[in-house]
Amino acid sequence: MNFSGMLAKMIVPKTQNESNQELDAVFVNNEDPLIGLYEVDPGFSKDDFTRFAVSKLREIIGLIEDKDSLSIAKYERDKTQQIAQKIERYAAEGLGMRFENMDVKLCNPLYFNADESHELLDYYFETYSNVYLIDHTGNVVSGTKDAKIQINWEISFERKKNKELNGAMRTKCIKCGAPVVFIGHGKCPYCGYSMSPYEGGWNIFALSVFDPLG
Repeated sequence: MNFSGMLAKMIVPKTQNESNQELDAVFVNNEDPLIGLYEVDPGFSKDDFTRFAVSKLREIIGLIEDKDSLSIAKYERDKTQQIAQKIERYAAEGLGMRFENMDVKLCNPLYFNADESHELLDYYFETYSNVYLIDHTGNVVSGTKDAKIQINWEISFERKKNKELNGAMRTKCIKCGAPVVFIGHGKCPYCGYSMSPYEGGWNIFALSVFDPLG
């Protein structure tokens, strides 16, 4: 499948039931969706990438809380863009979304795919948070701070190939933008920022969320 074919697969909106069926297939058939990734990247660490993926999910939630609908919209490749539209609608009403005390109960890869130039890795998250709406005075107008609700997310990460250079990673510092080359975890020689091998290499490509507020 070429890159455009992979994109077409990813931007088709999926229901919660369809996403659950994909996840069930991974567990029931005892499939490892990362087999293909291990073949092209033997040093890939699922544990390290999972921590990286959760950090990116928290960044997404931060954008939602900051009412940054433009940043969210570029990740929502489904034409409905339900999250971005909710942000704009709530902002027009003087409201903002808040996610507190998020627990990530499940964070698993769904599938990996690649063509000659790109690699795509899809992750599924089951989270529980205190989710509510506040007005401009900070008063809660919908939802509650006292009970957590389940929200499921799916984030697709994309990496261009040819990132490897003699066992090292060639990328850009995500803080200052300087070109860096390092093996494993390392620090930017220009600004000192500590980077994991996944920062700068893997980027958020697409985002879906199931059962958000309202």
